[in-house]
Amino acid sequence: MFAGGLVASFFRVNAERKPLEDIAAPLSAASRLQTATERPALAS
Repeated sequence: MFAGGLVASFFRVNAERKPLEDIAAPLSAASRLQTATERPALAS
């Protein structure tokens, strides 16, 4: 718990009473920004 407190004090984010979308972009937004040519090929 002590280590978690140190990390939280180092990466302070004022997120009180804010929706998550206001703090960081949703992960699904990143996939919409990529085109089919930018996506890495799937290993088969």
